[in-house]
Amino acid sequence: MRLFTIFLLLLTFNVQAEFYKKINPDGSVSYSDTETPGSEAITPPQITPSPAIKYNKKIPDDTSSVDGKALPYQSISITSPEDQAVIRGNNGNVTVSLSIQPALQTAFSHSINIFVDGKVIKTGITTSSILLNDLDRGGHTITAQIVDLKKKLLKSSQSITVHIKRHSILQIKPTDPYKLTNLSE
Repeated sequence: MRLFTIFLLLLTFNVQAEFYKKINPDGSVSYSDTETPGSEAITPPQITPSPAIKYNKKIPDDTSSVDGKALPYQSISITSPEDQAVIRGNNGNVTVSLSIQPALQTAFSHSINIFVDGKVIKTGITTSSILLNDLDRGGHTITAQIVDLKKKLLKSSQSITVHIKRHSILQIKPTDPYKLTNLSE
């Protein structure tokens, strides 16, 4: 049984897939692993693996602290969407991406609150990407704040303004645009 297994392993190392190249009548080139009329066999280039890169620098985690205390936040900013962005989408959804330096320190129960037009709409967020659902048409200001467990403000972002473009229900399309009516009646 061992010889059979070794034979199968050796056999699989020697198997190479064949590839075929065909120039179509319109001049485009197509590749396939199945031979078709007019195609020619090609040998793909040899792939040379490179060794893994060793990275010895310790990556700080969100529990980085000095003497058991949380590090002060240097910055929090909204990286997406851009200020004055126009967002077209009938669902009114907006994904807000944040950049926080240092990273959010969840080990100290820090979280993010999101404000839209001055009203808090998302609290207790621990990720840097937040989906805002069903925003109404028009302009909205968005702000992000980092707070601690006691809801004390630790750092606030600058506000950005986004403009949501949604279809109006007043702009209903006719059911049959090719149906003509006689205006003289």
